[in-house]
Amino acid sequence: MSMDFDLKDMKVEVNKVVNDLYKSHLKKLNLNSRYSCQKVALKLGKSFLGLNYNPLKDNLLDHKGLVLYPSGIKSLKKLESYKGSIYEGVSQKHLYFKMVSLDPVVNIKGIYLSLDKFVHFQGSGYVYFKKYLKAVKRGASHQEAMEKAIRWGLSMEKGILGLKGSGVLSFADLEANFQGMVMYMDFCGPKPYIEKNRDGQWVMAREIDISDYLTPNMDEVFNPSYHLPKRWKKYIKKDMAKNCYKLGSKTYIKRKQFYQSFEESYNQSFLASLKTNQKIPTNLDHSLDRVCY
Repeated sequence: MSMDFDLKDMKVEVNKVVNDLYKSHLKKLNLNSRYSCQKVALKLGKSFLGLNYNPLKDNLLDHKGLVLYPSGIKSLKKLESYKGSIYEGVSQKHLYFKMVSLDPVVNIKGIYLSLDKFVHFQGSGYVYFKKYLKAVKRGASHQEAMEKAIRWGLSMEKGILGLKGSGVLSFADLEANFQGMVMYMDFCGPKPYIEKNRDGQWVMAREIDISDYLTPNMDEVFNPSYHLPKRWKKYIKKDMAKNCYKLGSKTYIKRKQFYQSFEESYNQSFLASLKTNQKIPTNLDHSLDRVCY
């Protein structure tokens, strides 16, 4: 668990990869003035959609100057990537973990997140945005439309992409989905990311700062997943308990204090209300603090 050591801030490097990708995809799409800003944002989002391939995540994995933990994970066999993680035990027993590698962690302006969060941010964020626009078109308010998108994300996490596949419902993934939607909303917001040039072609108007959309709730150490009871008790809880000594580290305490300075996103408050009403399982008992104390 990446909680007792510091990584170099990779904000500049990641922002360059993000902006280069969006510029190149927009150029390839070659969209002219007959497309609305919203339509262009949707086409851009769709161009990144894919379950098995995400150009942002892959480009970050291939980036030689990017500091990741653990490093060199791309060269490891899938099962080797789980060594030392809370999934080490369960990965030896269940087929899902033999097909999917565990992604390394990066630090962006003090937020520590695994690279798979960019797949959710960019891909599922686009789907959230699409669901949001559809709901608004049908008369939903801004809040109702956001909740519609979040509920879709929950249905995915409860299905084959979550509980029914890996046995994990990731609340950090849901936060990444939501923040991706927020970014796509900003593409045509008061300070849009895209605009028409003199020739009527859509181009990037300004640089995206990915750190504007990253929150502590994308860090699975601080926003833990919910695990199927049998797997939790038999494997994951035991592997998680091996990290109890890290709770006293100065790095962990400092990071926790920094994270607590952030305001809660609407996604988090809405999910909290669903947990309170027992509409979705709670992840409270699956946190390291609860396991160790």
